[in-house]
Amino acid sequence: MKNILDQAKDYINRPRLGQYITDAMGKGIKSPIPETTKEKLDKLGERAAGSVQDFKDNAYLQAKAIDIIASTGASFGGYRDTYEDKKKKAREFLQSIGLIEKPIISPVPDVVEVKRFDEDGKPISSPTSTPTPTPTQSVYVNAIRQGLEAHKADPAVLRLSSTFADLQSKYKLPDPYLVPILSIMETGAGRWFYGYDAKTPEEQAAMREKFKNNPYNWGIVSNPNGLPGTMKDVTEKVFSGIAQRMPQYQDYLKSGNVADLFKIYTPSSDPRNPKVQELVQRYNSIREAFIKAERSG
Repeated sequence: MKNILDQAKDYINRPRLGQYITDAMGKGIKSPIPETTKEKLDKLGERAAGSVQDFKDNAYLQAKAIDIIASTGASFGGYRDTYEDKKKKAREFLQSIGLIEKPIISPVPDVVEVKRFDEDGKPISSPTSTPTPTPTQSVYVNAIRQGLEAHKADPAVLRLSSTFADLQSKYKLPDPYLVPILSIMETGAGRWFYGYDAKTPEEQAAMREKFKNNPYNWGIVSNPNGLPGTMKDVTEKVFSGIAQRMPQYQDYLKSGNVADLFKIYTPSSDPRNPKVQELVQRYNSIREAFIKAERSG
């Protein structure tokens, strides 16, 4: 008997993500589920490139699935629920069937200060009397490498582990893991590239070639033909852009509040983008792997 996650892999690989989700939905509701809902969810399955992990790492696809489920004609959620209530229940539902990771909250010793972020993106820390000493460069490199490995980074991005640490020493962003985490959120750390609007395999391949050195989707609007240079060059553009060249990130640099960064990096003016709080939640979930590696030294 296959478990839920194995069933999900089968459906996404076919791809029948819509059928898998609506089958699970149908067990808990009485109203019929529109065929258009299944079709919309199936298209998301195709965009997940045949991988559950790709879907789980892709905040954009997750947000779209939540919107589709919350807006379905079936009675998903209570009669008096607002649309936001339904979206919350849709997220919890997708977590329950293994398609969205549940936030991981690791126990933190009382005497250790560990930088984390609340749902609004504001830095928080455990009660402490003895701050954690600043990790050495080698610890950062190892933590970055392990964090990327935990999210199945493309080898080309994994090879940037030392570069991420070196550039963090140079530009001193509020969170030393910010840029590698952005690569995971944007492209699964190089496993897919900008091209959600590409309709055919040929268009997808062309987009992948065009943006192969840009696992952050950095400047894709102002540079539709791709950025020049190597992946290392583009990585430094991200660091220097946030830390120095682009004044719109000053709020983030002053507050250390990752929500201030997402308001600019993933603006809500684009209806395809998830809400800031959803991005912060995903950011925290990804960051746990880096913090765990850092603690282990």
